[in-house]
Amino acid sequence: RMAAPDPPFWPGRAAVPPARVAPPWAAEGPAASPRLSPAPPRRPPGYARLRGPGRRSTMSDIRHSLLRRDALSAAKEVLYHLDIYFSSQLQNAPLPIVDKGPIELLEEFIFQIPKERNSQPKRLNSLQELQLLEIMCSYFQEQTKDSVRQIIFSALFSPQGNKADDGRMVLLGKLVSMAVAVCRVPVLECAASWLQRTPAIYSVRLARALVDDYCCLVPGSIQTLKQIFSASPRFCCQFITSVTALYDLSSDDLIPPSDLLEMVVSWIFEDPRLILITFLNTPIAANLPIGFLELTPSLD
Repeated sequence: RMAAPDPPFWPGRAAVPPARVAPPWAAEGPAASPRLSPAPPRRPPGYARLRGPGRRSTMSDIRHSLLRRDALSAAKEVLYHLDIYFSSQLQNAPLPIVDKGPIELLEEFIFQIPKERNSQPKRLNSLQELQLLEIMCSYFQEQTKDSVRQIIFSALFSPQGNKADDGRMVLLGKLVSMAVAVCRVPVLECAASWLQRTPAIYSVRLARALVDDYCCLVPGSIQTLKQIFSASPRFCCQFITSVTALYDLSSDDLIPPSDLLEMVVSWIFEDPRLILITFLNTPIAANLPIGFLELTPSLD
């Protein structure tokens, strides 16, 4: 008899149970990772679309409904609604514009930045933050359309030049670190695109977070990062670019750890084309100027 299916990605349900995710240094590799539910998103009863002429008021209605939920349930539901919204937009335009409304929803219900100016930001405890990371990691794993994953990731983590950016970068570092630990390729592929198009001042912060987690925190944990080469070469290519910008040898603090150097050398020795993989896989559209290409900012 077949086992019962996993519960669906359901925004209206209670918060997910505590994630049983070991720290990255505790994993022997991708095989030791916990299993995250692969169930696809489904529409909840009474779901309201974020589209059409009344989209602004609908977003306001959704915001008020999210305010009545606990932090984790609200985070799960806002990802669901924006997934539907951007999926609809992508049917009408290949490059939809991410406007202010979705960004504000994400900042309020993912990064806990209140909309009211005089309100203090909410803080999740460590267990809630781990649960939030699992919710996000599961969402990107369950969404099968790369275009939707990429635009949601961009809406979440593209710097906006506001007070949410610090929290945005901290959460990004933890999400990508978890994706490395449990080998979540969709998250790594989204992170590779993010590293490619984001200015070096931000991309080096993500590189620093990963180096701290896998090269400095616990000896030997770099083996987990090293195994990502076979899962996402594109992420490895962008990671190399970012750590090159991070460690410019201008001081003793900016000399890369020996474990990091050995890992990068082993990657390139295994496939010398690795450092060019992003450029080799980037198609040049005939109707767009060369300046439109999203070249890695660290190489500008």
